[in-house]
Amino acid sequence: MKSLCFIQTLLDVFHFIYLACFAISITLVIVGFFFWIFIKYNKYAKLENWVKMANYTFIVNIALCVLLIIVATLKVLI
Repeated sequence: MKSLCFIQTLLDVFHFIYLACFAISITLVIVGFFFWIFIKYNKYAKLENWVKMANYTFIVNIALCVLLIIVATLKVLI
């Protein structure tokens, strides 16, 4: 019984970490959108760096979604 309680606590910690990372990634998406507007109207901006940032943010969001599915599945099973 103690092991189930420990696993549940561990899943709650992972869920909290996931929510914090998700909030950070949403913030990055919003900031990236405003930088995209800035790049669109500023001909001197370097586009390559912001494209790399957008790709990284997209990959992080996909990874967080996979993590959410795993954590939600484990919480349902336990």
